[in-house]
Amino acid sequence: MKKGYKTYLKIKKVKLWYEHALIGIGKKHKSIGFRNKILALKYNFSNYFFDLYKLNKDNIKDYISEYSRYVSREIDGEYKFLLDNKIAFTNFFKQYVNVPKILCYINKKIESLDGQEMSKEAFLKLIENKKVILKPIEEGGGSGIFTIENKKDKYYFDYKLIEIEELYDKIKNLNDYIVNEYIKQHEYSANIYPNSANTIRIVTIKDPKTNKFIIPIAVHRFGSLETGSVDNASRGGYVSMIDIKNGILGETKKFCDTTSITNHPDTKAKIKGVKIPNWNKITKELIDVASNFPYMPFIAWDVVVTKDGFIVLEANASSGLAIFQIFGSLKNNKLWDFYKYYGIIK
Repeated sequence: MKKGYKTYLKIKKVKLWYEHALIGIGKKHKSIGFRNKILALKYNFSNYFFDLYKLNKDNIKDYISEYSRYVSREIDGEYKFLLDNKIAFTNFFKQYVNVPKILCYINKKIESLDGQEMSKEAFLKLIENKKVILKPIEEGGGSGIFTIENKKDKYYFDYKLIEIEELYDKIKNLNDYIVNEYIKQHEYSANIYPNSANTIRIVTIKDPKTNKFIIPIAVHRFGSLETGSVDNASRGGYVSMIDIKNGILGETKKFCDTTSITNHPDTKAKIKGVKIPNWNKITKELIDVASNFPYMPFIAWDVVVTKDGFIVLEANASSGLAIFQIFGSLKNNKLWDFYKYYGIIK
């Protein structure tokens, strides 16, 4: 590793610690008491995650902080660009897995795939009788994602009726966005919650002991009336733990209320015990794909199951840990050993 890059990483780590530990400790919205603040700061936790995981002096060493999660992004090194940038990801990985088709770009104007500016009429023709997703090219976490749907000569923006001129004004000034075709999810997922693409976060890692790629953990996310057109837990969605061996949904929780539930509160549909179709095929294919890239030992895949198989919406060089740790410590999971091997946790 070059000396300059090592210095860059050290500076970046200090910045991350400042943003995800020190500033988080200073926020007033989660009061945990002075002694707990000192304890949280020592182990790089913000108030929010200290409270979410119900940490104390006896169990805090069994959890991984969000600071460590962000540091873990460097495990894939410079190759993380292929995961972080949605255009790069789509164009690179489309030869290995099914990915959503990019219809056009938005960069303070609407551009076709060959970089030519599109007129309003051309854009409206492109999305005629379609439902599409607008995503920032490099942002994650479900931030800034919108849906547009055209049906029966009417337009809907995030499921709300909108006039054409207002719609066009909303989107033409977006910066660094792609427009994807909308993926119709499998019936089992739509039955649980129909208004968002309910994604599965599947982590593949290169096991340091065997050098083989494995899946140590996976969860299913579901949208809610709070989340709108996305399924993010941080915005009020639900997370279900998946039994890796058989693809059956188990315990389900929400960030703001970590009480376990068995049915979706908005649709009343059953979650616990539901089996994900073609689970073994999905996991085998992702392991096979990951095995082609030994220089990317960590990939967090976001998958939507469809009637005919599955689509990988995007992939990430790190994963938020709260979607796993609201169910308890990862200390007995191979993901913990992986992070330890790379020095992310001591």
